[in-house]
Amino acid sequence: MISLMGIAAAAAAAGFGVLFSLYLQSRPPSKSAAMSLALERYVDGDRVLASRLAQRVEIAPDDPDEAEWASLRDFLIGAGRVAEAEETAAGSEQRELLYDAIAPLEAASERGFPPGRRAEGHRLLGDSLYRLGRFGDAVAPYRSAIEIDRTLDRQIAPRLARSLLRSGAPEKAFETIEAYRKDLSLTPSQRRQAELTRIEALMALGRWDEAADVIEATSEAAGPSPESVSADEAAAERQAFRERLRLLHAELAIDRAFGQPGGPARWPVLTAPAEPTRGPEGPDPAMLDTIERGLESLRREAGEDVAARARMLNARLHFLRGEPDRALGELMQVRQQRPFAGEAIAAGLTEIEMLIDRSLGGEAVQAARYLVGELGNPRRYDGSLVPFSEFERRLIEAVETLQREGDFSSAIDIARAFPPVFGATEALLQEGAAYRAWADQTLDRQRRSRRDVAAAVAELARDRYRAAGDAFAAAAELEFTSPRYVPTLWAAIDAYQKAKHFRRSLTLLEPYLRYERRQRKPRGLLASGRAWLAEGTDEACRRAVDILTECVTEFPRDPLRYEARLVAAQASAEIGDLDRAREMLRENLRDGQLAPSSPVWRDSLFTLGELLYQRVHENRLLADHAVEAERRRLMAESREVIDEALRVLDEAVTRYWDGSDLPTPPRRSLHAAYLSARTHRIAAQIPIIEAEGPDTTTLDRRRSRLASANELRAALDRYVGLRNHLEQRLDEQGNDARLPSYELALLRNCLIGEADTLFELERLDEAAAAYGSVTLRYMNEPLALEGILGHAQCLRRLGRQREADSRIRQASLVLRRIPDEWNGRFEEITRYSRGEWDRLLQWMNGRIANPEV
Repeated sequence: MISLMGIAAAAAAAGFGVLFSLYLQSRPPSKSAAMSLALERYVDGDRVLASRLAQRVEIAPDDPDEAEWASLRDFLIGAGRVAEAEETAAGSEQRELLYDAIAPLEAASERGFPPGRRAEGHRLLGDSLYRLGRFGDAVAPYRSAIEIDRTLDRQIAPRLARSLLRSGAPEKAFETIEAYRKDLSLTPSQRRQAELTRIEALMALGRWDEAADVIEATSEAAGPSPESVSADEAAAERQAFRERLRLLHAELAIDRAFGQPGGPARWPVLTAPAEPTRGPEGPDPAMLDTIERGLESLRREAGEDVAARARMLNARLHFLRGEPDRALGELMQVRQQRPFAGEAIAAGLTEIEMLIDRSLGGEAVQAARYLVGELGNPRRYDGSLVPFSEFERRLIEAVETLQREGDFSSAIDIARAFPPVFGATEALLQEGAAYRAWADQTLDRQRRSRRDVAAAVAELARDRYRAAGDAFAAAAELEFTSPRYVPTLWAAIDAYQKAKHFRRSLTLLEPYLRYERRQRKPRGLLASGRAWLAEGTDEACRRAVDILTECVTEFPRDPLRYEARLVAAQASAEIGDLDRAREMLRENLRDGQLAPSSPVWRDSLFTLGELLYQRVHENRLLADHAVEAERRRLMAESREVIDEALRVLDEAVTRYWDGSDLPTPPRRSLHAAYLSARTHRIAAQIPIIEAEGPDTTTLDRRRSRLASANELRAALDRYVGLRNHLEQRLDEQGNDARLPSYELALLRNCLIGEADTLFELERLDEAAAAYGSVTLRYMNEPLALEGILGHAQCLRRLGRQREADSRIRQASLVLRRIPDEWNGRFEEITRYSRGEWDRLLQWMNGRIANPEV
């Protein structure tokens, strides 16, 4: 108190300027003294200075002992900024000051405005929100102010009514303005403004006849202007009122003609009416022409805001008349007006939506860049026609519409134009979503046209997934402290994994697994296992197995455990632990909760069949290079693996090819059919090898040959079925270039496998014909050499030695005709390299020339 008395005495003696100088130099001894001084200046009417004094006081917002001072400080700061705005000419600078006033006023409202300032605080907050176009947010503080101080009703009611109208509550707006109009002490100017709000509410309610009656009955001679208003000011106010009335009359006529409720909230939205909802008068062309002429007159003669709204209304008229080009022209004119106000925002936003609807994404990008560039800062936003939240929502919807229409480039360009109005996070999220959808579409289109994806297309899709990952990762970094961090981080991880950029995903998986909720960690562990598997080293594969085993063990009921086992099996196979890999796959197939229709069950079946075949093939290679007794032992041990391999591969073919409704079976089912044929051929060797033993009888050898022939016939059936399918596919496509590369490779292998199997069955004439077909089909390609040698072997077994020798000599000629571009693929397609074929054929031709050597 002594300090405050001293301050008051000094103020009386030296004036406040001197006092303030002393204050700045000496600092008050307490926060209470400083705040008392600021409050004193506020009471004296110097709200700006009071705000600046309050800003210099440091108060702990969470300290309950200082809560009262914190509320007062926030109130004084907010009120001072509103005062600064009132002293500033209307425009972007004023909106910035009002924007800055809202946060301290809302903070003071949450704590409770200072005693005696509650009604004033709510009014100031409501006015700030209202003038920034946040009409829905302004309703509550306006109502609170009226409840506290009923004398404010006359001052606040018009703005409250317009706030209700613009926030989608026309009934309540009409009730509020009707109650306000009953005040007999309203000035003519206040009554005229109330009539405008009343008309707009009736129009928004679709009560067109009542609105028309009010427009007709409303007179500018509602009474004399207040004595405090000059004649020029009164004339200008009446002229503005007449212009607004003419604008509403034109809008009402359009609403009635097309059967659409209107009001200012409809101006930014150009919605074509459905045919059955045409108005009772119908869209009479002559009447619409009259409306258009009236709007053009307003556009030339009225003030800037009414002229701009007349252009927007004219755009709506053109749109409803089916003249979109003229509508776009009007909207563009409004968008480019100066200063950049709410009408320009509404027009520009609608222009963007119309351009996108007409598939003019490039022009929409230019309009969006202009619009966001003119705004430059959300604090300058004029929400008089379109609230900022709606502006953001509709621009995001525009980006999403471009994505749905496949114009991803334009969607990305608009998203990149978002900052600084919306902030970088939203821009990055939209950019990431667009790149991800673009990559998805790239692959989907390719898969619809062909069963495999061309290498160039796959690379393009990976580039787009990687761009999506980069955008999501950057957004996650900006959102580290927000709830969106973890979901955005996962979006980046998922995109990187689809891009096969696994190392980058590993970097993000570490924080993801640290912060993600436990129930969602399995997907992170699965992704981590995939990423380590992609590294390819033995150490990385072992780490993948450990991580995926943890996933299965720690989350035994999570559905992702099946996929974790599948990937763990693949990692185990990479490091040579085939037994463990096969056991994991068997667990997936034995688990009764995983249905055969599941992709994971299907892939587990295919992978198990492939791993079993690998084991069968390895045993066969070992047997081929072993001595007789060892060979019999190895092949006998292989019988169990062969039986399981055939059972699994045949089930895969039966389920996903023979039993599939797809026009073309999945790639892996074709591969399974081919491996089944190869396995049957290997199985055919076991009875023959067993029959070579010293203790076998003639009956045993006959049975062995019969069993071997049965296996070979099963292999032949698989080869023939697969070949017929692939040749049918080839006929449908018209040429080899349109078939996937793996199908062409399978067709080559089937043709030579079928010929080999016929030879092993000793159906030599059929085998010779099959080899001949291979030679003709792949003439001047490496596989022709296999066909020629096979054909020669058949001829030799048939006793046609001269023809066989001729075929060998032909092989040398064919080898010379095979272009050099095939040099790197000889070993991929045949048993030997080009050089080895050359040496082999020279040796064989040498034997033909000198049979005794």
